[in-house]
Order: sequence, then structure tokens, then C-alpha cells
Amino acid sequence: AQPSSRGKLRLETMMKVVLALCLGAASALVAPVTRTAPATVVNALDTELGVLAPLGFFDPLGLAAKGTAEDFERRRITELKHGRVAMAGFVGYLVQAQGATWPFKMTLAGDAWPKLGDGGVPAQWDALPEASKWQIIAFVGFLEFWSEIQNVGGAEPHYMRGG
Repeated sequence: AQPSSRGKLRLETMMKVVLALCLGAASALVAPVTRTAPATVVNALDTELGVLAPLGFFDPLGLAAKGTAEDFERRRITELKHGRVAMAGFVGYLVQAQGATWPFKMTLAGDAWPKLGDGGVPAQWDALPEASKWQIIAFVGFLEFWSEIQNVGGAEPHYMRGG
């Protein structure tokens, strides 16, 4: 007797589960790789802001050992800036996903903002005219440029000028 399509699907699923369990059990038989500690240890950074008790100074790639204190500070500031930009982008995505738009028309010709359709937020971006996309990119670029040229002759060096 031939198994039904439902029974065949169950059999295939059961075979995949058994295979996954066997592979999981086989991984326990592999000897663990011994890792050596990096040759350079940065103890001066253990007192920096953000060092947490269970981990201490967490630098799995050893980047802090490469460079000077100014490099470390520049990387820290850059990480904070990128984190803030990512959080703002995520909030913007959530607002768009709720279907919120500006209360005015998108173009001077009176075109309405794209509605949230089947494609979601990426489809809204695709529905924007090319000129609108470039305007957004140029504005963000201007903000980045403006923040870079502040305090050119000031006392505090900016993180992109390398100290």
C-alpha cells in the first residue's frame, strides 16, 4: 500500500528530526578547540565607562590593543553615533509600518505619500520618486558634513580628524 501524501510528509519530517538529533549528538564527540589568550592585554581600559562586572572589558577582536588612546576614544564615539543612527532608523521604520505620513503633500505637484501596501515599508521607499530619494540622501549627507566641520579651529579635536 502506498502512503498518502500526508503520511509521506510526516515520514519526511520525522526523518529530518532524527537526522538533526543524530548530528546534534555527534557534535558532542568532537574535541573542543583550545584557544589561547591574546598576547597583548589591555589593563588600562578596565576602568573605562561601560566595563561590566561579569565580563570586564569586552573586546573579542582585540581592537583596543591596536592603536592609541585617541583611537580607542574615536572608536567609542563612532560606535555611539552608529548606535543612535540605527535606533532612529528603527523607530522611523516602526512609524512607517504603522502607516503614518506627513500631513502635507509629498510633491509640489500635489502627489500624495505612498500608502502602506502589500510590500510594506520597502515598497513605500520604492514608490518614492528618484528625486525624493536623492533629496533624503543629500540631506542626511549634509547633516553629516555639517557635524564634521564644526569646531575646525576649536580646542577639542573631532573624532574623524584622528586626534
